[in-house]
Amino acid sequence: MIRVKLTPEQQKELERYRGQASSENSEKAFMVLLNQEGLSAVKIAKKLQRNPHTVRDWLKRYIKDGLSGLKRS
Repeated sequence: MIRVKLTPEQQKELERYRGQASSENSEKAFMVLLNQEGLSAVKIAKKLQRNPHTVRDWLKRYIKDGLSGLKRS
């Protein structure tokens, strides 16, 4: 199971990013925030009507690269 642990600074950064980013990037930040709250990739996927694999992929990208991992290259 993937579990993101955010520092208070990272949480604030994601919350700010959510408000400023495109809706697509905002949703990715929301995925990370929901995971931090304890929701699994499967539950996040159900809530956002996404594939669990997609959610896991974005969580892994965030863990590896931080906020820049949520942007498409």
